[in-house]
Amino acid sequence: MTRSRLLDVCGWGIAAGWVTFVLAGVLGLGKAFGQEKENGCMDGLLLTPLPRGVLYLAKMASTTLFLVVMLALLLPLCGLLFQVNLAGIWLPLAGVLAAGAIGFSALGTLLGGVTSSLRGKEVLLPILLFPLLVPLVLIVVHLTSALLAGEALSGQSGWLQLLAAFDVIFLIASYLVFEHVVE
Repeated sequence: MTRSRLLDVCGWGIAAGWVTFVLAGVLGLGKAFGQEKENGCMDGLLLTPLPRGVLYLAKMASTTLFLVVMLALLLPLCGLLFQVNLAGIWLPLAGVLAAGAIGFSALGTLLGGVTSSLRGKEVLLPILLFPLLVPLVLIVVHLTSALLAGEALSGQSGWLQLLAAFDVIFLIASYLVFEHVVE
C-alpha cells in the first residue's frame, strides 16, 4: 500500500475515532446539567458565594476528566482495530488528545448550560455544538494523522497554534459568558 493511500485510510479511521469521541461526549454533556436541573441542585449551586466562572470551570473540569477517561479507553481500542503501533508517539499524541478534550469541554459545557433549561435540549445541544466543533475535529484529525504518519509536531506549528487558539478563545469566552447563561 502506498504512503498516500495509507494516510487516506488512516485519516478516515482517525476521523471515525474522533466522531465516536464527539458523539460520546455529547451524551456526557447532556447528562452534566440535566440531573442538576431536574433535582434542583443547580439552584443550590447558584446560591453559593462563588463567581459563576468557578462553577463553569468545575463543570468543565469534570467533563474534561470524563473525556480523557473515554479517550484512554478508545485509543488502545482504535489502535488495535486499525493495527497502528502507538508505542513511539504516546506523549505527543496524549498532548493532542488532551488539547482536543479541553476544547470540546470548554465549548460543550457552555452550550450544555445554554440548552439545559430548554425543551428539546437533547436535540438542540448537538445542533448547536456540531457546527462549532468542526474546526476542532479537523485540527485534531490532521495532527493525529501527522503523528501516525511519523511526522514530528514541530513541523505542525500552524495547526498547533490553531488548536491552542481554539482552546483559549472558547475557554475565556465561556468563562466570561457563563454567568449570564446560568441566570
